[in-house]
Amino acid sequence: MDDLLKNGNVSTIQRASDLLVSVSVCAETHKAKIIRQSLAASEELKQMAQEREPLWVFDLDRSLEVLNCTEYNRRFASLDPTLEEIIRVITMGGWPAELPNFNENIEIIQTESGCTQPCESEASRAIGVVSSNPISVVNMFMDVMVAEFHVPSPLVRGREMYFARSCRQLDFDTWIVADVSLENIFPNPAVKCQRRPSGCLIQTLQEGLSMVTWVEHNAVCNNLVHDMFIKPVFAFGAKRWISSLERQCDRNATLLMHNKGTDFHPLFSRVRLGVSGISLLNLAERMVRSFNANICSNQENKWRQLPIEGAQDILIKTSLNVDNPGVPRGVSVTIATSLHLHVRQRDVFDFLRCDQNRNKWDILSYGLTIRDIIQISSARNSTDCVSVVLVEPTENRKAVSYLHESFYDSTGYYVVYAPIDISAMDHIMEGKNSDNVSILGSGFAVLPGKSDKESILTIGFQIMDEELTMPEDLPPQSVLTAHSLMKETISLIEPAIIS
Repeated sequence: MDDLLKNGNVSTIQRASDLLVSVSVCAETHKAKIIRQSLAASEELKQMAQEREPLWVFDLDRSLEVLNCTEYNRRFASLDPTLEEIIRVITMGGWPAELPNFNENIEIIQTESGCTQPCESEASRAIGVVSSNPISVVNMFMDVMVAEFHVPSPLVRGREMYFARSCRQLDFDTWIVADVSLENIFPNPAVKCQRRPSGCLIQTLQEGLSMVTWVEHNAVCNNLVHDMFIKPVFAFGAKRWISSLERQCDRNATLLMHNKGTDFHPLFSRVRLGVSGISLLNLAERMVRSFNANICSNQENKWRQLPIEGAQDILIKTSLNVDNPGVPRGVSVTIATSLHLHVRQRDVFDFLRCDQNRNKWDILSYGLTIRDIIQISSARNSTDCVSVVLVEPTENRKAVSYLHESFYDSTGYYVVYAPIDISAMDHIMEGKNSDNVSILGSGFAVLPGKSDKESILTIGFQIMDEELTMPEDLPPQSVLTAHSLMKETISLIEPAIIS
């Protein structure tokens, strides 16, 4: 989801126009349908963002606002789908007991073949304050048509959605960005999630601050997840959008704060953190994006199970990079798993985010001396931090530096890191551009368990395999090496956290 929060570079109105036209090239009638559907969606979203009870009810167990489906159906849902489903059941000889209960959060989605299937409705709302003006927030969102939404675990399938996104200025201080699903115009039987009117209402508070009200409303079919997980509403809800948006805006604010000089470890140059800090934070953002993109399940690059007994929950995949200067050239191997811990989320996070604990779980740093070099904390929360740590050299090995970022949102807690060559780090600390520094993010996502005293830890490693020339080839030795890395790391982390 963080990848959707990118700064735009053209005017908002022009981008909105391009968005609507870009999906209508196959027929002019599609353009008209999309515009009508988008306008209707923005009207519904405006009401949903501004209404209180009885439309929205606060769920104490999940600490969020959820939709009162009965009230929503009364006010917004057309009666036609309900009547069509009743007629279909009766025509097929069904009994009254088979009729759906339309007062519950069940929706009916029509597939390309004309069949219907029941889907679960997920709807939530969250409000936050971001360090940005409304125009900048709008520009972050106005370049998306197709998206996959993920839980940070290889064991949970992502949700692919095909939708139109539009924006409107409601008054001088208020904008609305609305999404709506396009499957009724461009049917796709593979899509199991449809986006009901969703998005955000953005209002100016004062110069540089905006209040954002996010509404997330989806109809999800086949919402089955791994036994380890609770239903992942927490991962796809409005609070996650708000958290991601707050974090992105805070990152931009942080870049403006660090314009004073500082001293560094002798292995690095003495520089002003203003210029070098920008390069470092940009590199960290690219590292986190790399981790997020590869740790999740997606359609383009699917996970494979390891052909090793007892390793069914450890998954592996490969990818080839030829021309992306920000990623090491060649074949990379990603291996990931999720495991259940009888430890609170925050305790797991605090252990992993502490740089001085790296020598307790990192195989390459185990037992060695760790030194903090740089720390850049978020403007909003000091636990959201980008740092550089140095593993001191020994007689048998050179010094190694790691770029390290820790943060949390409504989904969970994250610790992402990547080894950086000393010369490359010195290059960045001199204030030079980091765009061509190759990086692959590895790390952890600490997700909620089924109680407050439990958590689910996702571990993901990205490593280069110099022996491989094609991503389809994965020899037994590479599989064994990746499996050994994962198992040894787990064997170090579990006792260290519990102790």
